[in-house]
Amino acid sequence: MPSSPLEKAKNMFSADGSLVTGPLSWRHNELPSILEQSKGIVSVSEVIGALLDMLNLRHPGVKVIREFRESSLLESSRDDLEQVFGIILGNAFDAVATGGSVKVRVVERGRGNGKSGIRVLVGDTGKGMSAEVKARLFEPFFSTKHMTGLGLGLWIACGVVKDLQGRIKIRSSDAPANSGTVVSVFLPFRSTPSPSVTSAPAGSAQ
Repeated sequence: MPSSPLEKAKNMFSADGSLVTGPLSWRHNELPSILEQSKGIVSVSEVIGALLDMLNLRHPGVKVIREFRESSLLESSRDDLEQVFGIILGNAFDAVATGGSVKVRVVERGRGNGKSGIRVLVGDTGKGMSAEVKARLFEPFFSTKHMTGLGLGLWIACGVVKDLQGRIKIRSSDAPANSGTVVSVFLPFRSTPSPSVTSAPAGSAQ
């Protein structure tokens, strides 16, 4: 029987709660034909919801706010989405592990060049990042987690998003009165969503 999204989410973390990045580092070497065969119709909210449930269990002191507003499903590999958002959400929770909030918004919309798709915004109320750190975020082996990080997470996430023909942007401020980070991911629909597609599960603030 296929494992549930929550069970898959659990497998992405080691016993001490850190993100398992070893197998992910080989992501860019997989054959395109294998990736195409693994694609399906996926609810982005379902994948993210399972990851949030897992992370919130490990960090019960973090306030989680969910706004899931997309109504269409995405043609993608579930594994791809779990990799991308497991990394992004894991970073957000790490940023507020000692107290704070993580807000996730999932919406369906278009963008300037006419493509429609799913946009995911992940914001945290952590201490933010300096301009120097932001300039190196997508470099392989660059990490601010000197004792636990391999520095591959965002580099891998960026590569997967590009494979899905999407884009990822990060805004962050380390100003004491207004610190925090927002990660924006846009994933385009590969084709026009079917009218028969069921709505994705709705989320609510916790």
